[in-house]
Amino acid sequence: MGIVWFSAARKTPGNSERRCLHRGQLACLTMSKRSRDKGKRGERQLAALLTAEGFPASRGVQYHGGTDSPDVRCPGLPGIHWEAKRTERLRLYEAVEQAGHDAGDKLPVVAHKANHREWLAVLPLSDLLAILRASDYCLTPSSNSEGSNACEAR
Repeated sequence: MGIVWFSAARKTPGNSERRCLHRGQLACLTMSKRSRDKGKRGERQLAALLTAEGFPASRGVQYHGGTDSPDVRCPGLPGIHWEAKRTERLRLYEAVEQAGHDAGDKLPVVAHKANHREWLAVLPLSDLLAILRASDYCLTPSSNSEGSNACEAR
């Protein structure tokens, strides 16, 4: 089955938004050139920030979602799948779900930046806790009542 296109409910001048149905599901939403360009700029900005912090990075190849096409490629952090979002109103759970779906066995991280704001990183709490257990922030691993490793309070 091919992709079936239909127009969005409201179309404004200069906005080329269209929705498509692929295999019976709403699979993609094409956006205006301005929105795409802002997204590309955001990916380049995130790559530049990572590079400046000592993690050389570049914009990924954007031909489809998946583990082989993250928004930003960072060879120094091979276990992380970067999803860059450069928008004023982030749909947080949708972004995290997209990153998780595309990440495969990598750690999904959504990097978000709104205008005139700093970059934020969003990831599932369970993943953050695993990182903390393996870091210098955790002084002494201990077992909680459920038998899993945690950190004793400082």
